Amino acid sequence: QQGEVARKQENHQLAAEHFLRIRKAAPGATILATAEYDAAASLIQLEDWTRAAGVLKAFRANHPKHELQKEVTKKLAVVYQESGQLLLAGAEFERIEQESEDEDVRREALTQAADLYAAAKANDKALAVLKRYVKLFPSPMEPALETRQKIADIHNNSGNRQAYFKALEDMVRIEVRG
Repeated sequence: QQGEVARKQENHQLAAEHFLRIRKAAPGATILATAEYDAAASLIQLEDWTRAAGVLKAFRANHPKHELQKEVTKKLAVVYQESGQLLLAGAEFERIEQESEDEDVRREALTQAADLYAAAKANDKALAVLKRYVKLFPSPMEPALETRQKIADIHNNSGNRQAYFKALEDMVRIEVRG
């Protein structure tokens, strides 16, 4: 309750400390998972990315079946992205895609993961995600073609002319079929 009061007063540092105290004070408490999740949310408000990531990873490990796991994945993706850990953020966005049943969320998560991998210069990971996107979501045609263009660009920029031309041929073939 002290954590809730501190959070309402927008004292996120104090709120986080109160929420985290529950693990030591009452390790078997039924509210422990929620308290840890709330602690992470307060740390995110403070932009304390390192501590927030630690709390979220601990939540994931300590409460693997908890209903907030999908939300933890989303928060970790943002925490990693904000802290500049692009490869870890990309992996969390891939996890979001795998955990979601909403096609729009899945599309956006794959797009975000590919963009993060590309920004981190991890072209192999970016290509894998982009190829997964076009395999899973061949339509609507416009976003699929844009994704194929990204694939072609990566091949072109890496000097793989053969793969670049194959990607362009695939795009032409798809547009002709329309």
